[in-house]
Amino acid sequence: MTLGILDWGIGGCGFYDLLRQKSAVPIVYLSDSGFTPYGKVKKDELQDRVNTCISFLQEQGASHIVVACNSAGSVVEDDDTTISAITFAHQLLMSANEYPVGIIGGKRTIESGIFPEDDQHILGIAQKLSAHIEAGNLDGEALESDVKSILNPMSKVHSLIMACTHYPAISEILKKHLPDDCTLLDPAKAMLEHIETHWPIDQYDVQANQWFTTGDTNQTQLSARLAFNVHISRINKIKI
Repeated sequence: MTLGILDWGIGGCGFYDLLRQKSAVPIVYLSDSGFTPYGKVKKDELQDRVNTCISFLQEQGASHIVVACNSAGSVVEDDDTTISAITFAHQLLMSANEYPVGIIGGKRTIESGIFPEDDQHILGIAQKLSAHIEAGNLDGEALESDVKSILNPMSKVHSLIMACTHYPAISEILKKHLPDDCTLLDPAKAMLEHIETHWPIDQYDVQANQWFTTGDTNQTQLSARLAFNVHISRINKIKI
């Protein structure tokens, strides 16, 4: 098998890093950062774009697809060969046994209706955070200010679901603005556990990677290294 990873930007590199600790399965990664941030795109337009990106990955040889972007996952139906991070974010929410639970994500993710919003589930649109991380800004006053503002309503949550693959890159900053006993939950880890059980990723011993972006190649390489310590030696600029 060849595994395709789709993310609007470099958020999926966090999942890639987790995967590489477990498997040498061939990877085709597409960062669609040349397109409007998925969290800001209307549903029908996003669905068309995500389908186009998945088709591109399949044309490059991907037999199985990981939709690492939660916003993209909100318009994708999972099946035997395609899974989405948002599915596992929802599973983490359903398995919570202490409330309230916080959920942060992009605008499309939070407004998708997948996550309930009531006294026990506190939702926060955190689009600004992925923009910081995508730009390679992992600290500083502007980031701290945005984190504080987004997490201010979550002063009593027992756990926080990071429903965007970018957010683990700033987990230490998130913790500073949450209760001391709050647990950060990363859907990418739950997704990898599912893949280990259901897909044959343990049958490979030679890593093979293909990297593509619709955005800026230099910025993609820099941000992937700064955020997730993923070093991309070569990335291809494409138009789709």
